Amino acid sequence: MRRSKNIPLSFDDVDDDTETALPGGGDDESPEAWLSELPGAASAYDRDWSEGQPLNVVVLTEGAGKVRQFSTVAEDYGVSVRSGGGWESVDYKHALARAACREYFSDGSQRPTVYLHCGDFDADGVALYESGVEDVLAFVSGMIPDGYDAHEIVSFERVMLTEDQILEHVPDQNLDFLDRSKIKAKDHRGRRWYGDQAARGLRPFKCELEALSLETRLEIVREAIERYVDLDQLQRVKDRAERERTMLGEVIGGHVDDMVADARERAPELDRELDHGQAATVREQAEPSGAEASVEPEPAPLEADEGVIPADFVDHMKDVLEMHVTDRILAVGASGPQLTELTEEMQKRIARRWLRHL
Repeated sequence: MRRSKNIPLSFDDVDDDTETALPGGGDDESPEAWLSELPGAASAYDRDWSEGQPLNVVVLTEGAGKVRQFSTVAEDYGVSVRSGGGWESVDYKHALARAACREYFSDGSQRPTVYLHCGDFDADGVALYESGVEDVLAFVSGMIPDGYDAHEIVSFERVMLTEDQILEHVPDQNLDFLDRSKIKAKDHRGRRWYGDQAARGLRPFKCELEALSLETRLEIVREAIERYVDLDQLQRVKDRAERERTMLGEVIGGHVDDMVADARERAPELDRELDHGQAATVREQAEPSGAEASVEPEPAPLEADEGVIPADFVDHMKDVLEMHVTDRILAVGASGPQLTELTEEMQKRIARRWLRHL
């Protein structure tokens, strides 16, 4: 269906997992460029929106795609959305219990956690949710000191999918009606599910979360969050964060010009250090060692070459002009670049050539 481009909804409605990529390396051009962006970085400042809230609200769902969808609503309230290995995972339930205890006992806040659960409406899904709640409460009871009640530390609400929501929002053609003859005799959970609905005059069915439109799902999540979040306190924290953001931008902006000028002043020194380090690396790579050193033939000794300028005059002029000839030179040969030591005679030859061009 996707390849034919016949998709009856936008890609924001698709909740399958997407590509994950992590960049490598940095992209900063220079210290000055980085400093010049500091005033804009103040716009990223924000406070913890859960500050002063009576409850730690967390939305639970299944699948990374639904986490991304529900986060578009939950982020407006500073509420987190998480997904784990499902309610059949013992590790997942233990992690929920541990997180609730940490929230309650850290810094003496004694702030309870409420988990808002979103899942499919079927016999297995509802039963696993109910048993999962019991398991989390049992874990919490085993973690807390005597005198505390697990129900005071953590609570749950199944906000989606419920029978009432399905009957209100999902047309019959989108329901998955059950055939009792296809329910196995050993499936006691499925048989109870079928019998309970039939006893209430319903045609037994099950339904997945995606049967609701994305707009309806997001609105249900929003309404559930607002039942537990103190909206007035949330707005106070947001207002304070906005004022602090403005203040940071003004403070940083007032000093950026001085910091950029200081960085530019220090740049030449850093460049020299970098060049020195690169030269040291070239020397280390050029110097032969071990067996390679013994392969290179010894250079033939240079014979004295007085030339048109006597050697004693060269020595005299070097002293007068404070001329310095380095004792090593980088030469490129068949075996690659190598540092060659200059003999005294070679140094004088270089000096002579330089004096000839004065």
